[in-house]
Amino acid sequence: MKEPYVFMTLLIPGPKGPCHDIDVYMRPLIDELRTLWEIGVETYDIYVKQNFQMRAALLWTINDYPAYAYMSGWSTSGKLACPYCASNTSHRRLSHGSKTCYLGHRRFLPSDHVWRNQGSQFDNTRERRLAPKRPSGDDVINELSELREITHGKDGKKHTIFGFGKDHNWKKHSIFFQLPYWKTLLVRHNLDVMHIEKNVFENVIGTMMSIDGKTKDSLNARLDLQEMGIRQRYHPEEGDNGKLYFIPGDYTLSNDDNKALCQWLMELKVPDGYSGNLSRCECFRTYLHKLKTYVRNKAHPEGSIAEGVLGDECLIFCSRYLHRVETKFNKRDRNDDGGQPSYDTSPLSIFSTPGRAFGKGVLREMSIELHKAATHYVLQNCDEALPFVQEHKNILIQSSVDNVEESHRLQFSNWISKRVTELYNDGKVSKQMLSLARGPERRVTYYPGYYISGFRFHTLQRDENKKTQNSGILVKGENQVDDVPWYGTLVDIVELRYTEGNRVVLFNCD
Repeated sequence: MKEPYVFMTLLIPGPKGPCHDIDVYMRPLIDELRTLWEIGVETYDIYVKQNFQMRAALLWTINDYPAYAYMSGWSTSGKLACPYCASNTSHRRLSHGSKTCYLGHRRFLPSDHVWRNQGSQFDNTRERRLAPKRPSGDDVINELSELREITHGKDGKKHTIFGFGKDHNWKKHSIFFQLPYWKTLLVRHNLDVMHIEKNVFENVIGTMMSIDGKTKDSLNARLDLQEMGIRQRYHPEEGDNGKLYFIPGDYTLSNDDNKALCQWLMELKVPDGYSGNLSRCECFRTYLHKLKTYVRNKAHPEGSIAEGVLGDECLIFCSRYLHRVETKFNKRDRNDDGGQPSYDTSPLSIFSTPGRAFGKGVLREMSIELHKAATHYVLQNCDEALPFVQEHKNILIQSSVDNVEESHRLQFSNWISKRVTELYNDGKVSKQMLSLARGPERRVTYYPGYYISGFRFHTLQRDENKKTQNSGILVKGENQVDDVPWYGTLVDIVELRYTEGNRVVLFNCD
């Protein structure tokens, strides 16, 4: 579903949508899909270096609920709105809310489920019905064959199939069934998750925050509850002035809670790339927005869009063959860390870990205590230095030192420097190991940010002026018995400089 792999097949002129007449515009596409399935297209296979007859099939469509009706031919409004329950759709008309609600969801539960008997928690009835049978493609074909076929077009007339809204909800014979394989598909039309998430979120938040025009908790809704005989606590009551009042629901937020929620959303910071900026309310429909930006001549918007899309497709096609030119397909990711580790520059793993700093670096001189701590930490976390760590501890144990770990921490840096120097003079260790043993310079570089493993990290100071939060560090515990993760905030990013041009970056957390 990424943009480079989406191409426009139809451009239907406005200003109004074709609704159920969309089959008129789908005719050329269906003809091409039939050709792709029955005959195929001669295609060159670059791997085996020969031509073959490529065939293709349409798996399904993805659309919102109104477009579902235009694609499938089954109307998604009214009493029989569910395309799968079909004529067995459970519906009820709310007299005060003037809406149709569908409360038959318990039919899909196991027959012994406890919710089937909880009438007061739902619509004041017990559910004994079984789930309706899902219609197959053959069932749809048989049902449509018994109905009058309607040819849609812009003739200004409304066509209705006999029995609509009572026995069925078919508005037309879908053109997709002219594809030979369409009736065999288990799923022919999908609902767009984006619209479902958006609608559910808006309805839930609108009800919780009592937003005018968005809340579902209205006086008419309370009157419908009273008529259904459920949720007696929420029934409206008549006041002294003759008006009806009802208590807020347990889910309703107070004014202070609404302000706190909005303030939290406005100040919310998430890691870079985790989500869009909620405070800006980014568009859920970015591709459609991009198509609208192509319009240069408002007298001919369709031509502008077609010209812009054609130019984009040509550029995308050509860019796949420009291997030595940076394009959107081969450019580095915004959080690129510099690639895979390179062992050509250093045989030590600690000097060859991929990563790159960003932002303005500041040179500072470390204190003696912090310099010793940083040197010891690097030596303890270098795989090539572990044999020397064990050797020094064995020497301390043989010398009957009271506190081996404390003595090791205080003496190891000086000891390994002398030990590795002796080995280097005998030609037994590399220059890189000698550089590591002698420790880093006192002057180090502090950076505000760093890229590593495809992630972006900021110091706490840099995060204060950003919309994202990238200063959090999570470290899993090493003890298998008490594996408690540790969470801290990144305070400093320090680059230690060794001889031979080697660098080591340390994250200092609180």
